[in-house]
Amino acid sequence: MQVHRQSVSRILIVIAVLALAGVAVFVLLEPDREIPDVSDARVNTEPSDVSAAAAPEDPLDDSRVSVGQPGEITAEILDLMRHGLPIDGCDDSAQSDDRDDPEQDFEQIARSAVELLSESDDPEYLLAAALIDFDRDEQTESPLLARAMAQLPDHPVALWHRLQHCKNESCNRGEIARAAVAADPTNGLLWLEIASGHLRAGDSFEAEGALRRAIASSRFDTYFIDYAELIERGLAASTEFDYEERIVFGIGVAAAIAIPSFGDVSRACRSEENDMVVWVPLCEELGKSMHEHSRELISSMMGWGFRKIAAERAGDDALARNVKEQSEQWQEQYIARRFRTGASVLMENDPAVLRQYIDDFRSHGELQAMDRLVETAERLRNDENYDQCNFVKRPYEDQ
Repeated sequence: MQVHRQSVSRILIVIAVLALAGVAVFVLLEPDREIPDVSDARVNTEPSDVSAAAAPEDPLDDSRVSVGQPGEITAEILDLMRHGLPIDGCDDSAQSDDRDDPEQDFEQIARSAVELLSESDDPEYLLAAALIDFDRDEQTESPLLARAMAQLPDHPVALWHRLQHCKNESCNRGEIARAAVAADPTNGLLWLEIASGHLRAGDSFEAEGALRRAIASSRFDTYFIDYAELIERGLAASTEFDYEERIVFGIGVAAAIAIPSFGDVSRACRSEENDMVVWVPLCEELGKSMHEHSRELISSMMGWGFRKIAAERAGDDALARNVKEQSEQWQEQYIARRFRTGASVLMENDPAVLRQYIDDFRSHGELQAMDRLVETAERLRNDENYDQCNFVKRPYEDQ
């Protein structure tokens, strides 16, 4: 049995904007904020809220991310997010809404897929079900994840997901951490997560050691694209969606669950109780390493945040201004340009562009994929034989 296709194209587009426009759109919204803790974020499927995926009031607070006002986002970017490029002759139906309850539709799709996938013995299907099972008890380990890991005990994504959700005595965090590092020893985010656990336990010495291991790592990876493709394969087995709908759904869910939480580390970098001689250079080097070796947008932006905290803690106003200027230039390159060139909207409307983006992300990382996406948008924008209405949000939806 399969879940029949529902009228969810609008839901998927909203989810895509939240994720493909950058899981860290809040950096555009609140450019002076440091490292938001979005560990408990969930996708909000209301289209009016797409522009408002802002950071919490306190960026170091571990509470759920609230979806509020657009904050510091420019009117230009907000308009491009909502409508795409202003092109004559193309209908923009972005503000229409004929859904009764889009969030209910989204949740029903996920529940139906989980129900079907949980009947399988395939470990990747079980893992996909665990990733989209929003109804499970967050205080206990997922039985679907446990079933998947019984067959895939060394799966890096499963171990990372399990480590992130091991917050109480119901799991052996040390054992999970050792297994995760053994499965993927080059991923610095694992060591950052381990450092967070040590800080929560009050062990700053062990946390320092874990942070030094993170700094020495060759990459920082949340497994974002791995999450998305695992979910896509699960939906292929349990729904009638086409590839584009499945991968966009997967990316949306990944945006909700794959963002790491390192508020403990940022608090430690800022805390006056920690030795400035040790922690300022430690946090500065951590920020540099994250920015230079990240495969993804979110880790790079966190790197800028750590560097800014370190400069402020050291009282180096010139360095803080320099870091701020560099981070703003970087944001322009990797975030704002995607809206100004129409690249994000193009990806929603052209399946070939979306597939190329996913392939580039998998092979080269998110940042290189973004560069190529913008290049593609600029090339197609100047191609007189290309349908320019693909740069407009939902150009033909009501026709």
